[in-house]
Amino acid sequence: MDASGNGRVVVRIPLTNLQPGSVGWQDGSLWFSWTAPRSAAGENPNYPQPYTRVVRINTSTWKTASELQVWNPGYVFTYSAVAELEQ
Repeated sequence: MDASGNGRVVVRIPLTNLQPGSVGWQDGSLWFSWTAPRSAAGENPNYPQPYTRVVRINTSTWKTASELQVWNPGYVFTYSAVAELEQ
């Protein structure tokens, strides 16, 4: 249930050049990851290769808890996946 009491959550991910990603759940957080395209000429920040975006949503507040990019200027990171590690 979202913060306004609705039984759904809408996550808006740009569909331009969107590649398959994954969704995971751990300790009250919902994790999304997907492949993002390389930056267009003049964009800042500049990602010269396709890369992976990761966002963690706190399910108590339905707000972004963290966001990161997995990238390297010389290598492509694609076909992202998330998984819970058992301890």
